[in-house]
Amino acid sequence: MTCQARTSYTEDEVLWGHRFFPVISLEEGFFKVDYSQFHATFEVPTPPYSVKEQEEMLLMSSPLIPPAVSNSKERNNSVECLDGLDEVGLRVPSRG
Repeated sequence: MTCQARTSYTEDEVLWGHRFFPVISLEEGFFKVDYSQFHATFEVPTPPYSVKEQEEMLLMSSPLIPPAVSNSKERNNSVECLDGLDEVGLRVPSRG
């Protein structure tokens, strides 16, 4: 179940490399919302820059590498730096 009401955020409201704790659970056939954790986040392994910035730095450092041509129907495979994050541990930490 996903719920989102806000559609834009200011720069200081975005926490790079963080995820929200789960706040919705199913208990005895009913959904329960834990509002005490509503704004709580936890840190996850994340590169210090975006994929776009990584590509720009790569292009600036090596003029021999042509810019990647991407089609909107194809996924750009330039996120190799994120490979293996599942193995690193993107599990939700315990709350207590």
